[in-house]
Amino acid sequence: MPEMLKAVAWDVFVLFYYSQVIGLRGDLLGIVLAVILTADALINPYAGTVSDRLRGGWLGRRHTPMVLAIVPFAIGFVAVFSPPSGLGQWGIAAWLTVAGLIARLGISFYTIPALAMGAELSRDPQERALIAMLRNIGNNLAVLCVPIIGFQLFFVSSLEYPKGQLNPEPYAAYGATITAVAVAAMLIAVLGTRRRVREIESLDASHAAGRAPTPPPGFFRELSMAVRLTPNIWRMLVLVFLVLLSIATINQLSLHLSTYLWQLDAAQNQIVFTAMNIGTVLGLVSAVGFVRRFEKRTVMLVGLLGFLSLGFVSIAAPLAGLAPPPGSAGIGWFVAGCRLIGGFVYGCYLVPLGAVILDIADEHEAHTGRPQQGLVSAAHFLGLQAASAVVGLMAGFFLHLIEFPIGLKADEMPWDKIRSLSLFVLVVIVIVGIGLAMIIRTLDVSSEKQTRINARLKELRA
Repeated sequence: MPEMLKAVAWDVFVLFYYSQVIGLRGDLLGIVLAVILTADALINPYAGTVSDRLRGGWLGRRHTPMVLAIVPFAIGFVAVFSPPSGLGQWGIAAWLTVAGLIARLGISFYTIPALAMGAELSRDPQERALIAMLRNIGNNLAVLCVPIIGFQLFFVSSLEYPKGQLNPEPYAAYGATITAVAVAAMLIAVLGTRRRVREIESLDASHAAGRAPTPPPGFFRELSMAVRLTPNIWRMLVLVFLVLLSIATINQLSLHLSTYLWQLDAAQNQIVFTAMNIGTVLGLVSAVGFVRRFEKRTVMLVGLLGFLSLGFVSIAAPLAGLAPPPGSAGIGWFVAGCRLIGGFVYGCYLVPLGAVILDIADEHEAHTGRPQQGLVSAAHFLGLQAASAVVGLMAGFFLHLIEFPIGLKADEMPWDKIRSLSLFVLVVIVIVGIGLAMIIRTLDVSSEKQTRINARLKELRA
């Protein structure tokens, strides 16, 4: 939940806030976002190996880094939404760079150990599907907080700002509120899993490798070896990179689309931005039954292609004049409907994905003879962060390239700028869809294979 609160608040609001509200140049903004997210992606493998190999931590190898991550994340994320006034272009860029690095690098040492715990809580296939479902329900409940808090309490319409997200005043309070909710979730997660994790780590003490964390060159070398030894790791990395490439593109430009293409008001924004997550929760609940009846790869492929198709329609139809007119009640319900159904099929993808990631962690442990769930989780997260970095760079430079105007009201924005921005998102969706269909077909994650892996792990622990 904390990672999703941070990720969605970042994706939905940071690009829009710094480009359309503060007025940071698109090329500078793209570079800053790419630097932050690239650094985040590079530190994640180290966070995973630190957690895997940590010995003697006062709260154990998972909970110690999770607790220590709370303060730097909170300081950095509050600062992201509170830049001082009077800074020039380079000053704003520097502020976002430093604050963003502190926030995102800090929470990496919470998120990666938290993901690694998923592989350790249970090795039963049915329980793992349940764990994946519950984790993703928690994620989506957290994500619901982002637009509800934003558009219900802060970015409300006024005479001066009919589109409340163009008002610079509420952003600082909004950032502090999201941070407080995320910190509360961190503490609840640590306390809630404390007893079970302590039992697991005491049982694994003799099995786990007792080495100190390696320096940065070592863990990158280890990650490279893991990719060669267990090919499913690189397939998973490419898969999550492509999925997040599409989602981050849609999320980071959603406020641009809602403000200028769909022209939604605050109430409509709240409905649209929560519709996908409501659908995702429904899909998560339904997906457990689908996973029992069909192969995980099939459920993943159908869910992803359905999600991308509905995202495409929600943009292409209004662009072609085949949807209700911008600013009407109908356009809000049309986009919300696309996102609701898209969220449902995306939820059907998330449950088998969660189980597949845990299966791959087991496969790698069977190959190496030692638990490396943190490393595998870091590889998964590396794909996520790399995609966000690419999207931040592309989106910032694209806004600069087409000279997208800053701070205009919805009815003042030139149509050619809106069309260019919409086409950019549509092209990304099409390219990603083709890539995903190809990579999912190469995943080797059958139920029979997992049965053999479980037998091998039982031998190792004996």
